[in-house]
Amino acid sequence: MTASSERRRELADLIEARKSELADLRAALPAHSARPHQIIEVEELEEQIELMQNELRDLEAETEG
Repeated sequence: MTASSERRRELADLIEARKSELADLRAALPAHSARPHQIIEVEELEEQIELMQNELRDLEAETEG
């Protein structure tokens, strides 16, 4: 397995873990009284997921091209 394919696998696993964590956080948010730190935590996780997805997409494009 190449370093690139290992990194893709690692990123895919991390993305799935973060998505699961995000789902748990969202489920724990109160419907009408979410605190600012709770919202920030959700937004930070969303940003981490997006960055990892972009990196994964770039790695996949490198191997295709």
